Amino acid sequence: MRRFITSLTGKVFSQLVIFALLLPSITLALLSRSEAQVAVLPRWAVVEFTNSKSPGTPLGKTAARAVNSELAKTSQYDLEADDTVSRQIDQLKIASPPEGRNNLVRLGEALGVTTLVTGNIRDYRVLSSSTGSKQAIVTMNVTVYDMASGLPVNGSNVKGESTVRPADSKDEELIEDAIQQGASQAIREIQSHQLPTGTVLNTLNQTALVNKGARSGFNMGQEVVVIRGRTQVATARVSDVEPDSSTIRIERGYVGIQPGDKVRAIWSVPLPTVSSIGNDGKVHEVRPRRAGSNGSVITVLLVLGIVAALLSGGNSNSQSATADVRSEALLYPNASGNPAVQLTWSPNAFAKGNATRAQWQIWRDDVLDGPVLVTPGGITQVVDTNVDRTATINYLDTGNKVGGITCDYGSPTNTTKTGALGVRAGHPYQYSVELVYVLSSLDLPGTSTGGQSSGSNSGTSSGTSSGTSSGTSSGTSSGTSSGTSSGTSSGTSSGTSSGTNSGSNSGTGADCYFLSARSPATGLATPLNPPGLVDPQNNAAFDRNAGFKFTSVSTGGFNLAVEYVVQLSTTPAFAKSQTVTVAKTQRTGTTDITLTVDTTNGEGITSAIRNAETLYYRVGARNVADKPGPVKDPTTGERYVFSQWRVIRRNGTPPPPPASD
Repeated sequence: MRRFITSLTGKVFSQLVIFALLLPSITLALLSRSEAQVAVLPRWAVVEFTNSKSPGTPLGKTAARAVNSELAKTSQYDLEADDTVSRQIDQLKIASPPEGRNNLVRLGEALGVTTLVTGNIRDYRVLSSSTGSKQAIVTMNVTVYDMASGLPVNGSNVKGESTVRPADSKDEELIEDAIQQGASQAIREIQSHQLPTGTVLNTLNQTALVNKGARSGFNMGQEVVVIRGRTQVATARVSDVEPDSSTIRIERGYVGIQPGDKVRAIWSVPLPTVSSIGNDGKVHEVRPRRAGSNGSVITVLLVLGIVAALLSGGNSNSQSATADVRSEALLYPNASGNPAVQLTWSPNAFAKGNATRAQWQIWRDDVLDGPVLVTPGGITQVVDTNVDRTATINYLDTGNKVGGITCDYGSPTNTTKTGALGVRAGHPYQYSVELVYVLSSLDLPGTSTGGQSSGSNSGTSSGTSSGTSSGTSSGTSSGTSSGTSSGTSSGTSSGTSSGTNSGSNSGTGADCYFLSARSPATGLATPLNPPGLVDPQNNAAFDRNAGFKFTSVSTGGFNLAVEYVVQLSTTPAFAKSQTVTVAKTQRTGTTDITLTVDTTNGEGITSAIRNAETLYYRVGARNVADKPGPVKDPTTGERYVFSQWRVIRRNGTPPPPPASD
C-alpha cells in the first residue's frame, strides 16, 4: 500500500479523491455567491411616457426605451424587459401609458418590482437655421416611484437637444436624438441625488435607530419611508445623524416598526413643469388659464392668498424661521478669487412679538459636530469660503429640541466648536440655516407680569414696628416673592424681626435662548475652480474654425455631470448684447475638453461676431444638479463659474503694439 501511495499513479489518484470530496463545497460556495450578487440589484421597470405634445404617437415608448437604456448603463438595477411590462399592462386591462398613481402601483405589484419609472414629454420642436442646419429640442420630466409607498422618491425636469444636422435630416430622427439626450441628462441628475437606504436596528417609542448615517448619505431633516417587504410601514424624518448611524422620528405610522425594516430616503421631487418651446429654442413657462366668470373665485383666492401669506410669514405654528434659503457657487472675493458658496435667506415672522434674532447658524452636510458658520441675527447673507477656520465658533445646541416655553438654555457661548473645514472645489454641498432667538423670561407662558425675581438680598432687620396692619401675608419668599393675602387683621404689632431674606423681586426678566427648526437650501451648491484655458493662447491668430480646449472642473470622487459653455464677445466686459454662446456640452470625468466652433457661419454667430477682427472668449461651467446654480453673471445673467477671458485675432490681423512705459 505504501508503494502505491508513493508511486505516481497513487499520487494522482489521491489528488482526484481530494478534489472529488471538495467539489460539492466549492460548487455550493460559488452558487451562494452568485445568488447573493443577483439579489443585490433592486428590480426596476420603466413604463411608456405620456405625451402632452402629441398623444397617441410612439414617442412615449421612445422615451421609455431611452430611459431604460440609460439605467442599464449604470449596471445598478435589474430592469424588466419592455415586452414583459407591455404584457402585464394588457393582463391588468389598464391603459398604456398607465393613468394615475393607483394604476402605477398595481402594475408595479404585478411585475414584482421595487421601483417604477415614468414621465411625460411636455413639448418638442424642430428648429431650422439660416445656414441650412436643423436641431430638435425636447422638454420632458422623469419621475421615480417607490412601489411600497406609492410615493415619488426621485425625479428630474430636463431639456434635451439633438445634435445639429443637415437640413435634409428627418424630423423624427432629430426628435428621437433629443429624447435620448434628455434621458441621459435626467438619469445623471437622478443618480447624483445619492438616495441612501438602511436597516432598522432597534426602536424606542416614536424613534428608530438605522444602521447607516452621514457616510451613506443620510442628512438631518431628510424624509424617509420605512418598508417591510413590499409593505409601507411608516413615513419618518431623520432627527439625528452620526457618521455610521442615524435616528429617525416617526411622522405617520401604519403598523409598528420593527428591527429589520428597510429605510429609504425620499428626494424632494421637482414638480413637473408645463412648458413650451419658442421659435428661438428657449423654454417658456406656461400659466394655464381658467375659462368662465372668475369674479367670486378671484375674491376667494385673494383671501386665501392673504391668509397663506400671513401663515408663511410666521403667524402660524411653523417652527422654521427662514424662507427661500439659496446656496450658490461663486468665485470669492471676485472673478479671479477662489471657489466658494454664497448663502442668502429671507427671515419670516417666526420670531414675533418681543423675540429678538440673536444669530444665524449655518450647517453643511459634511460637518456633523456643529455649524460651519455663525453670523449675527441682522445679517441674511454669508459666504462659505475654501479657507479652513481656526477660530472658535460659539453656537447654541439644544439636542435637536426646537422652540420651548421654559428658560432652559443660556447664551450660545455655552457651546463651542473649534474650527471648521472650508469648502472643497468639485464637492456638492447641501446647506441648512437655523435661528437662535432670545426672549425675556417675562414673555414666557405662565410667567407673572410682575416679573421674575433675580439676584439675592440678605441681611438682618431689627427694630420695633408699631401700627395697624390690614391683612396677613401668607407665603414664602425664596428667590421669588409669592403669596396670597388672606383674612383681615386689625391691631398693634410691636417687636423685633430678625432673619435673612435670600432673593428679591427685581421686576426684570432674564434672557432665554431658543432654536428654530433648520431650513434647508433649495438645492445643492458645488463650488468649482474656473475652467483653465489651454487653446487658443492669448493673442493667438485663428481662421474660420477655432478649436477651444480647456480643463475639466471635476476633481474626481463625485462623478459630476458638468455643463460647459464657450462664449465669444466683441468686448472684454462680455456685455449681454455683444456676447453669444457658441458651444455647449455636458461632460463627466477629469480629462481636458476640446470644442470646435465655426466662428463664421456657426450656430448663433451674429454679424458682429462674424465680422470682428478681434474677439474675446471665455468658458463657463456648472454642476447640472445644482439648484438654482452658481451666482448669476453680472453682465449676461447666466449661472456659470466663468474663466478669465483671452483675446484671439483673425488671421492677417496684426497684434497690438507693445504697451508704452
